[in-house]
Amino acid sequence: MRPSLHGFTLMETLVVLVIMALLSSILYSSLTSLAAAEARLGERDRQERRIALARDWWAGSVAGMAFDARTPFTGDANGFEGFTTTGIDGTPRPSPVRWSVDETSRLAIAEDGRDDWAFDVGTNQPRFEYLGESGEWHGTWPPEGLAADSLPQAIMLIDGETGALARLARIEGRRRPPRIELSRDLE
Repeated sequence: MRPSLHGFTLMETLVVLVIMALLSSILYSSLTSLAAAEARLGERDRQERRIALARDWWAGSVAGMAFDARTPFTGDANGFEGFTTTGIDGTPRPSPVRWSVDETSRLAIAEDGRDDWAFDVGTNQPRFEYLGESGEWHGTWPPEGLAADSLPQAIMLIDGETGALARLARIEGRRRPPRIELSRDLE
């Protein structure tokens, strides 16, 4: 009588190896696709975070605009500068600030005289406009006939080609310097 042999034949071993090779190639291609998708989404997520950060900086900086005789508020279609009570990081920090649109249609902020940040706003040929007390939008600030010591009610960044609104922020503080009336009784 012959002893029984236990184990796999050569054919069974080859079939198992072929199946494992097919599974590993499928798994490798899936992982490669997953890594590529994650890289694309990661870049998009970073871009969205930058846009959200810029939106917050914009809203906080504009909302904190205040009258300061040393840094009067002036603006035109390419940018504005003045004095804000809110730093770009959101902390209460009074400082001069300048928002401008550069030649590549990127919005740039300069705080305390140094260039801090520039970012894409997703518009073509963006320009600024300023809301006066009468409810009219102006391309420059201060508009003709208005004292240079006033602030606009709101500042808008619009797409220069389509006229679509890109950013809008309201100035929350006092828009005119305080007037102190001194009366003397000379009698």
